[in-house]
Amino acid sequence: MVRFRPGRITRRIYCDESSYTHQKYFALGAIWHEHDSNDFEKALLSTKRRFCLYDEIKWRKAPTKPGKYFEGYKALIDRFFELPDLLTGMVAAKWNGRITNPTKLALIDYLESRLRKTINTPSSSPISERKFNIWVFRSRRS
Repeated sequence: MVRFRPGRITRRIYCDESSYTHQKYFALGAIWHEHDSNDFEKALLSTKRRFCLYDEIKWRKAPTKPGKYFEGYKALIDRFFELPDLLTGMVAAKWNGRITNPTKLALIDYLESRLRKTINTPSSSPISERKFNIWVFRSRRS
C-alpha cells in the first residue's frame, strides 16, 4: 500500500451504487476503511472462501434459497457490517418494494436485526449514527 503521508492513517473509500431502472429510489453506498487494505481484503477473501462465494458480492446475486450461500451472506453481514456491494442493494430493493423471494427477505430481516431498526421507509439516519447511515435527498421539482 502506498503511504501518501507517512505516520498518518490512510483512508480508503469503497463505493457502490444500486440502480433499479424506472424505480422510485436510487441508492449510493460507501465505506471508509482506515486500516491496511490488505487486512480488509484478506478477511473478505477468507470469509468468501469458507462459504464458496467466488463471485462478486452483490444484492442482485444474493442467494434465493437457504443453504451454504445464504449462511455465507449472513457471515459477510456479520464480519463486514459495512459492505456497500451488498447493503446498498438491500436498502434500494426494500424501499422500491422489489423483494418477493423469501430467502432475500430473510437476509433483509437479518440485516435489520443487526441494525436494531427497520429500513422500511426512506428516512435519514440521526447524525449520531456510527455504523450504518442513510441520508435521503429529495429533488426539487418545479
